[in-house]
Amino acid sequence: MLVLSRKVGESIQIAGDIRVTVTQVRGGRVRLSIEAPPSVRIARREIVVKQLEDSVYVSDEQAAATVDQESGDDLLSAVEGS
Repeated sequence: MLVLSRKVGESIQIAGDIRVTVTQVRGGRVRLSIEAPPSVRIARREIVVKQLEDSVYVSDEQAAATVDQESGDDLLSAVEGS
């Protein structure tokens, strides 16, 4: 991990085509501007984590529905067989 100090108006360059600039510092908050090609996805970390959690939850629900469906089919076969 690289830790840098920057003042308002100063930037860092990442991979040649991404620039992060400190645009404002107020209290304990820092405002950044990010310039990057359209192909680079930029998102706040908490949003990405939430999306990952939601996709895991959906996957778990889908898996549970599949198991319920399969269990229901087995139950139906058992009832029809008797």
